[in-house]
Amino acid sequence: MRRDPGIAAAGILGALEEFLKIARTANVPAEIYHLKVAGRANWHLADSVFARIERARAGGAAITADMYTYTAAATGLDAAMPPWVQEGGFDAWSRRLRDPAVRQRVAREMSEAPMLRPLRRKGCSCAICLTRGPTGTLPGCSEST
Repeated sequence: MRRDPGIAAAGILGALEEFLKIARTANVPAEIYHLKVAGRANWHLADSVFARIERARAGGAAITADMYTYTAAATGLDAAMPPWVQEGGFDAWSRRLRDPAVRQRVAREMSEAPMLRPLRRKGCSCAICLTRGPTGTLPGCSEST
């Protein structure tokens, strides 16, 4: 179940309805993996999400979900980078990023990336912490930060 975290109601609630429709149409049990309502501005939707899942279950759908209760998550920086810069594999990607004009374009596109909308609404990048680089752990940051 994927959704644009920057479009709260249309995002998670729309994705949930699509997920339930697919499970119902296919007549299969279905699992929502890592259920979360990301971003402080979206937290009010959690009760609606849980209630909708319970209604589906009460109606006979075999729906389960798991969630993680961490206050932070981790992923590679590449998850926010535009696909065009990554084309051709790591070596081509790395060569491209050596060009200052390419880095500037990537930075601009990443700043507009949908997955980063919740952070932009907070008005900061304080929730992003780079923990490792090509030479190991970066100073001033830890994986528990």
